[in-house]
Amino acid sequence: MQTECGAIGDGKADDTAAIQKGLDLIRPEDSKRKILYFPAGTYRITGTLKAIREKHRECQGVGLQGEGPDQSVIVYDGAGNEPMLQWGAWYSTIRGLGFETADSETVRLRLGLRGGKSGKPTAGIWFGPGFSTANEVSDCAFRDLPIGIQGGTGKTQGQAEVAVERCRFERCEIGLLLANWNSLDWWLWDCVFQECGLGVSNSPGCGNFNVYRSRFTRSTRSDLKIGHLGGFAFVENKSEESKLFLYVQRGHTAGANITLQGNRISGAKYEEKMPSGVVAQGLSIRLGNPGPVLMLDNEFVRPAGATGADVYFNSANEIVPRGSALLIGNTTTGSSLYEAEKNYDVRLIEDGDSPVKAPVNVNVKVNEKWKAETNPSTISQLPSKPKPTVVEMEAGATSDQIQEAMDGAKDGTVIHLPAGTYRLGQPLTVKTGKKVKLQGDGLLNATTLVPDGNFGERGLIEVQPGGRLEARDLALQAPVQGGGVVGMIVKTDDTDEVKVLGNQVQTTGFGPGMVVEGLDYGRVVLRNHGHNGVTVFGGVRLANGEPVPGRVEILCGASSRDGNLKPETPIYDVRKGGKILVRDVWYEGNPPEFMKVRDRGGIVFVGGHVAPNKGRGHSAVDAIQMNGKAGSVLLAQAALNGADLTIGKLAEGFFVTLFGLTPYPGTLIRYADQSSRRSDMGDGISEAEEPKPGSISISNIPSSISAKPGWPGFVQLMCRQNNTKITGSEPLPDVNAEGDVAGGFQALRDWKLPPADLDAPVKLHRVSCTGSIGLV
Repeated sequence: MQTECGAIGDGKADDTAAIQKGLDLIRPEDSKRKILYFPAGTYRITGTLKAIREKHRECQGVGLQGEGPDQSVIVYDGAGNEPMLQWGAWYSTIRGLGFETADSETVRLRLGLRGGKSGKPTAGIWFGPGFSTANEVSDCAFRDLPIGIQGGTGKTQGQAEVAVERCRFERCEIGLLLANWNSLDWWLWDCVFQECGLGVSNSPGCGNFNVYRSRFTRSTRSDLKIGHLGGFAFVENKSEESKLFLYVQRGHTAGANITLQGNRISGAKYEEKMPSGVVAQGLSIRLGNPGPVLMLDNEFVRPAGATGADVYFNSANEIVPRGSALLIGNTTTGSSLYEAEKNYDVRLIEDGDSPVKAPVNVNVKVNEKWKAETNPSTISQLPSKPKPTVVEMEAGATSDQIQEAMDGAKDGTVIHLPAGTYRLGQPLTVKTGKKVKLQGDGLLNATTLVPDGNFGERGLIEVQPGGRLEARDLALQAPVQGGGVVGMIVKTDDTDEVKVLGNQVQTTGFGPGMVVEGLDYGRVVLRNHGHNGVTVFGGVRLANGEPVPGRVEILCGASSRDGNLKPETPIYDVRKGGKILVRDVWYEGNPPEFMKVRDRGGIVFVGGHVAPNKGRGHSAVDAIQMNGKAGSVLLAQAALNGADLTIGKLAEGFFVTLFGLTPYPGTLIRYADQSSRRSDMGDGISEAEEPKPGSISISNIPSSISAKPGWPGFVQLMCRQNNTKITGSEPLPDVNAEGDVAGGFQALRDWKLPPADLDAPVKLHRVSCTGSIGLV
């Protein structure tokens, strides 16, 4: 930034033109530079910085890199009413930068600026105007801004699949605002919001977001606000002395799937008179929406003697019941956990109630070190690590040259593969006992490794047992075809540890994009994961039904599948006792099958959007089939858009819990007594034989299902179908839900987020794995 572009970085000189020169340098598709580096300094700008693509592959795979949010700071000193950075890039990164405004007298004095007061910018970063996806903002700070980060506007395109990690938002009117209906799948992890008006919101605007393990302090309006609807999850966050933790507007009558788990809310300031006449002192959550809402193990801390409820359920929905919520294991120091308006169906299950006779859906043995509490307020303020030794490779180096560097590098040395295409004549091998760090410049149109020769079914990168690999910002790009080259193959011993830890990894295959095979104890954890199919085979112990902890966890992500690929591949397929936990994933694609459980397999799928058959307008297909001989499924808080769900005759030992599903119009839940869109729930039939959509009443629950005999392992609770004739969503009948249903949720309750500093032998960050299978 300073050497080639002429930026000064002293906080007084106008660096606008110099930074814009750098942005223009990395913008072209064929640019050899993909990263714009900001050395420590204060960069004063007087107008908007723009990274906007005019051609399809411009600004693709680029990145901005600072030395830290307090070291590399951009200060706005312009006329106002414009964003500091207009970011039209995609598959991109913004890391280690601070954004603040000189309209603060404190900032002007600190920088020694004289003259008239600066105008106020509209936002620190504004994503738009074109559609973008697969972006990252991490280790950044936004101070004293109207909006820290804004995703689109109502008049521009959406900004989807964005990871915001370890960012600080200080004294912003809104920390993060989504303002476009297609600004979906924003994943916030380990962020800190201090004295903002709103922390995260989609109002004014729309879009959806999930917030994990973040901290909110003294928000003057609310930590979280939902206006327009979608799916939302708030997991293991902390709120201290904010006015409200969550505010959901009234006025929308269709339901929003909202999940709150493991949050700790203390010192809320909001007060409201409840329908009962009691004034709620320190109301934490105000839900003006019919849900369905799932609240697990949240903790509410209020001063001794505080009256009224922590949570108020009210809704504009005119269909009876007006809303629904399931509460399990929540605690309060106040006088009342919740209050609900008339006809809002709230089911409360206290700890100690006897569970139904159902097994844990995914056997979870929580490692003690996973229980260690991480304080997210300190995450982005950790002391800087010493700079590592870096081996610089030539762009386009051969596999022999890279392998020589890998074999010769000392532990901790980073092997940098700058932007370019690397044609590999043989696999790159991480050998037993070696620790290898590979650093690229971006996962698309930047650092790309491709096969050049006869690989057979080997991987572009292979990790031997006992080898350790950390790879970041690169693409493994093999042809997507049956029986060909694999992106990456990891071979490992099988102990009770996380073996592969991934963040923003993308796995694409001709069949499944990722296969995990034979792990009884080892675990694979992927967050913000893009994938086109995951198949999990258990080891010998899992196949025998033993309660060992091996599993795959996908925590937030997006999935899609091209209809030209192997058609019978389910998006989630568990076999031989394999187990998988999936949270908050959006799926759109074309294969007919979404989920299949076989041979004692277990799936927990909570939160998300399931929309198969995209090429035919999401016309309904039999996407989810549950008719195995053994296994367990928790399917909860998912919107089903053309994804029919068929429940077969469940054999003894097969347990299914459905909660909070919201089928779109024309999407059906069928039972064994009713005909399927397929002849035998496994083989396709011609369109002429298919029943017409709507010909089978979703509310026509056969009497054989309503009674417990024959269906001991099936529970359906608080599901709602969106209705085209009546505004809002229509409740579906509960099935086998007369007693306590806590057992079906136990696996989800036992599960905890892995700590932020978790280590693993194989760590992948923004690595794209593509091939016959992407990652094995």
